[in-house]
Amino acid sequence: MRALTHLRQGSRCIFAKGLARKGPGRHRALVVQGVDAVIEYQCDAPTNEIIAEIFADANIPVIAIDCPVPGAPFFGGSNTVAGTIGGEELGRFVSDYGWDIGSTAFVYLDFTPAGAPAEARRQGYIDGCKSVISGFPDDQIFDLDVEGTEDALNQMRSWIAGNPDFEFIAVGSIEDGRALGAHGALVNAGREDSSVLVSQGCDGTAQGFIRANDPIFKGSVDYGPKLYGFNTISMALDILNGDPVPEEFFVQHMNCSASTIDPLYP
Repeated sequence: MRALTHLRQGSRCIFAKGLARKGPGRHRALVVQGVDAVIEYQCDAPTNEIIAEIFADANIPVIAIDCPVPGAPFFGGSNTVAGTIGGEELGRFVSDYGWDIGSTAFVYLDFTPAGAPAEARRQGYIDGCKSVISGFPDDQIFDLDVEGTEDALNQMRSWIAGNPDFEFIAVGSIEDGRALGAHGALVNAGREDSSVLVSQGCDGTAQGFIRANDPIFKGSVDYGPKLYGFNTISMALDILNGDPVPEEFFVQHMNCSASTIDPLYP
């Protein structure tokens, strides 16, 4: 959590990231501190409802990043668009590699506490994959609801052990941390030549895999993180100055892959 001073004379804007595990008391403490605005990233949907009430009662404006907060302007990705891009990329890899569809599993790493945004991203993956591979069987789509990197490693390892009949595995992930865990399980299982993974976020770890032309980690949908700070602070300033702001502001997405990473991250 960081306080940004001098946004305007006498104002403070707080970046509040992932305070759910520390309880709503941390958010109430921001009210006591007298902050003027809060820029919030919190992927736990029930917590966001509590956050909305706390700051609405105190008349403190909130800017929601990537995960909606009720009543707050939203800045971030379109989960449907980003998920669809990821699913299309997975479908193209499966098709280009010539994998037998009947022997291919689609495994999706989810985080259901994120609520509707997570579901939209998941559905985007499925729709995108099926737009490339028409008729991909629903009973070959598997969901793993995972807490983080280590949980993804363990659950993916268990899934591989329990599903030996699938020769090929296409993995989609809600974000890069979980993808890292799944990647480790696939490598440990010797699946370098029979699996492919496309994730979301394009963080430093994902970029490293992509630059190294990793045989499994083939892409991650980019969200333009360099734009977040300037734009969310600008929205907060507009609200504090009484100027109108859009209810939703969506970033542009593209898949970060071996062919696009240098223009995206020179």
